[in-house]
Amino acid sequence: INAPTSQSFLNYALLAIVYGSVVLLRKKGLR
Repeated sequence: INAPTSQSFLNYALLAIVYGSVVLLRKKGLR
């Protein structure tokens, strides 16, 4: 089970998690 689509999805998911974490931190920092 080695598909490029799954890898792309995993990479996108990781990026989304990092982005969400940064947004949360920024929100906390603002307040």
